[in-house]
Amino acid sequence: MIFVYYSLTQKSFLKREAKKICKNSLGEINEFNYASFDAKETPLREIINACLEVPMLENKKVVVVDDAFYFAGAKGKDKVNTDKDFDILLKYISNPIKETDLIFLVYSDKLDARSKLTKALEGHAQVAGIAPLKEYDWIKYVSQIIEKQNLKMDNDAIKELAKRTLNDRDRLLNEISKLFLYKNEIALNDVVTLVSAPLEEKTFELSNALLKGNTADALIIYNDLMKQKGTEPISLLMMLANQFRFMYVVSYLHDQDKNVSEIAKEINANEFRVKIAYQNSKVLKNNLIRIIDDIYSLDYKIKSGQIDHFDALELFLINFKNNYF
Repeated sequence: MIFVYYSLTQKSFLKREAKKICKNSLGEINEFNYASFDAKETPLREIINACLEVPMLENKKVVVVDDAFYFAGAKGKDKVNTDKDFDILLKYISNPIKETDLIFLVYSDKLDARSKLTKALEGHAQVAGIAPLKEYDWIKYVSQIIEKQNLKMDNDAIKELAKRTLNDRDRLLNEISKLFLYKNEIALNDVVTLVSAPLEEKTFELSNALLKGNTADALIIYNDLMKQKGTEPISLLMMLANQFRFMYVVSYLHDQDKNVSEIAKEINANEFRVKIAYQNSKVLKNNLIRIIDDIYSLDYKIKSGQIDHFDALELFLINFKNNYF
């Protein structure tokens, strides 16, 4: 049997589902009946060969493929496969080995519906995804966890915690543990102090500070972001580029006499975000293309070693007001 489980934020949940399949199929796992691979490091031909090998002294075998990005269309991550490798997988999907359970874990909120691989799964695999909850439903979910564990947290604190951990169950549980090690009753200020805001939200705050010409606030937000584990200047720069590119697209479509609802529908975006983006675009309308070009020029200079990535981003923020207003 072939299984494909996908979710952008619930990685631990996906791995637990894989373990359940292993337990049901194998009972006890050993080197003869189980194999696991990282999709970014292992060619598909090697994975399929593992599936084809007859399990020694066992009736069943389980093969787990972690971060199977190719089902989500993330071709940029692929450094190990050729077209021939994908043909091998397509053939296997159409005729899998009965004695082998092949499990693909995909870290994305959706599969690439246009992909041959995804289309091939129909009728040959069990496919399941965990859809992200809407904010209201996530707040209810957080409240239920707090109540079930008999913890004390006021409503404002619950809403803020939900906002900062949206759809990330593993992070939510970690943050709850951290908060209640700190004190027994949690208020809003405790959450604000101890739980870092999501990167996208902080990037939005950063771009807003720049649009207001408030360089000091922009630098404070930037320094806070740099303190967050795993945050890199190059990724932050690209997120800023996405913010300004979104403003440009909204501005362009508005100039085509499209209203907010029509634009939101065309680019599959939230209407409120489109409205804010249009208001912001008016501040820098004549310079949006130049800003985007300058960011990509910085990206090239960083990657080619012409400038330090920390210095590049900090100088961009410091000079933003003078360069674009």
